[in-house]
Amino acid sequence: MARAIRLEKRRRHRLFRRALRLAAGLATSGMAAVMAACGIMAASPAPVPLQRPALGSIIGYLKDGRPIRMIAGGSGPALVQSKYGDTTSSLTTLDITLSSDTTAGNCLIVAIKTSATTTSPTVSGIKLGGSAGNFAQSATEGNVSTDEYSDWIWADPDCAGDETAVVITCTGGSGSGVIAAWVMEWSGLVTSSVTDRSQGGVDDTATGTFSSGATATTQQASEVAVGMVGCSTTTTPSVSGWTNLTYEEGLLVSYQVLTSEQTVTYSGSFSADSVYTALVVTFYAAASGPASPYYPPGRPAQQRPAALPQPGFARSGKGAPWTAPPVTPSPYWQRKTPLRITSYQQPGYARHPASGAPWTYVPPTPSPFWQRKTALSQVTYLRPGRA
Repeated sequence: MARAIRLEKRRRHRLFRRALRLAAGLATSGMAAVMAACGIMAASPAPVPLQRPALGSIIGYLKDGRPIRMIAGGSGPALVQSKYGDTTSSLTTLDITLSSDTTAGNCLIVAIKTSATTTSPTVSGIKLGGSAGNFAQSATEGNVSTDEYSDWIWADPDCAGDETAVVITCTGGSGSGVIAAWVMEWSGLVTSSVTDRSQGGVDDTATGTFSSGATATTQQASEVAVGMVGCSTTTTPSVSGWTNLTYEEGLLVSYQVLTSEQTVTYSGSFSADSVYTALVVTFYAAASGPASPYYPPGRPAQQRPAALPQPGFARSGKGAPWTAPPVTPSPYWQRKTPLRITSYQQPGYARHPASGAPWTYVPPTPSPFWQRKTALSQVTYLRPGRA
């Protein structure tokens, strides 16, 4: 009896000290300290209110603190406008004025044919509104010294807005000749590194057909293909499966909106035999659909059983993963919080083959010692895979 009284006093003393520590936490750190002590995660930061969030900007947070960002979207690639121009009086400069102002963020694609009696001009640069912007050569085909025609395709992704003046500059041309070009403004293309695949073909012997040859397989399904051919026929070459711009000054430019990864060939036929230089280039389209929040995927979770481990189902070696098939709950279902129980586990109720080894509950047969008159506090947790 004396021993039981001493144990009860110790238990009450421990509870009293625990209450004092809890009170001290409330006084020093407030509710946050209590939540941390209990393993409760604080609420995630509130989303940042933005009327027009920029692409890539953070608009909120997940519960684990990871940011939610805006990702690019759109309605798919579309031709906004196109304008043709040519000159036979100069082998150095060609000015083209667009019909409408450009839209910032769109992409200008310029297809140029050069030809001269001695040496065809080499395209050296293009400016929009007096600035080179992001213009760069995507591909070229044809030798300016030996081939009848030279083809050039340049692109200006993420172009400047509210501009109409396009100036094409060439060098090295000699003799009499022509510079002809189509300028296209496209929406729905990526804003950097826009060029994907290209391929060109030349035939300086008059023939009734033309072909650029096949590109390598495009690296994504949604792209825009632009094909061009420089030739000498007076009638429009016949091309199937492409949308043609107006045939002008021996220059035909066509385009396709691709919807699958594929090789692309720009080919067709002439009404009369002609020499030619053909070129095709594909350009990456941006992700379709409206700009929307991007929720990062969940982090890899630690291995957890589908249900709490039941008697006879948890098996593992030391440090090895364990599994627990779902079973019907039993009177001995494990809990994460301490429980107040009113009965002891009698000898033969739980068997422990070795320290750290799997355990098994064996339901006992009721006996005179099954139930106690006083309640006990369970102060230890049942761990998966061990007693």
